[in-house]
Order: sequence, then C-alpha cells, then structure tokens
Amino acid sequence: MNDYEEVFNSFIEYRKTVKKSLPTLTKAKVNKIKNALEIVSKKELVLLFQYLSNSKDEYTEFINGNNENDRFYGTIDNLFRKSKLKEKINRAKKWKKKQHNIEQNKAQDLFMPFMIVEKEDYKDLLNEVGNDFETTDKQENNIGTRNFQMSIFAKNKGSI
Repeated sequence: MNDYEEVFNSFIEYRKTVKKSLPTLTKAKVNKIKNALEIVSKKELVLLFQYLSNSKDEYTEFINGNNENDRFYGTIDNLFRKSKLKEKINRAKKWKKKQHNIEQNKAQDLFMPFMIVEKEDYKDLLNEVGNDFETTDKQENNIGTRNFQMSIFAKNKGSI
C-alpha cells in the first residue's frame, strides 16, 4: 500500500467517525496528498486524522462543523492547505502528548478485598456451620491465616 493510500484510508476513517459522506480517491486527491507528504510525514497526517476524529477541543469541533455557519471544514482541500498544514499537525501532536500524559497520570487500579474476623465472630461463624470446637491460642493464630484474606490486583502499564 502506498503512503498516499494509507493517508487516504485514515481520511476515510475520520469521515466515518464524524458521520460525513465517504470520499472517493481521485487523481486530484492523490496529488493533494502527495503534495502534503512533501511537507510532513505519513505518520503525521494519520495523526492529524486521529486528532480530528477523537479530540473534543474547540478547534476540532469547529473543523467538524460545530461553528456559527454549521460548515464542515474537514476536507482534504482545507486540511492540506500548505499555509496551515504544519499548524494543524502541531495541534495534533500537542493533543497526542496530552493524551499520553493523561494515560500516564491515571491512578493505577487497585483492588484489595479483605475480611478481618474477630474472635467472637469466628465462634459465631463456626456455630452457624455446625462446628462447635473451642478456640485455643493455636487455633486463634490459625484464624488469621484462614479467615484474613487479602488479594491485590494491580493494573500495570502494558497489561491487558
């Protein structure tokens, strides 16, 4: 797959996300994409479409039609204008960096279920299930190992 085809496929995914009609690849669009690829990389153009698809900032809302004219500006002609392309790419990079920082700063999920059983509660529990032996010091020490349950499940970076 050529670079311009990958960029165009990202453009199609963007259009699907914002619920706009799907474009067709014409010679004119190929030329516009190739001209943009002379200024910025394929990866940056793909990032631009991810930004426009996923960000909810004022700029993307404006581009995607939430403006005073209700006009959609997410066309190849507008997005790949040479005078504004690098500015759009810089916005996309800042957005990606912000998203990365948000992910890094998320609190790690920590789940610690535990149960502490008091001596009296343990006796009541044993009586309920039909075990009526007396608690001795040795058995009391076992209370902690049998009835004090603690599990830790931590979500680590990169885990599924």
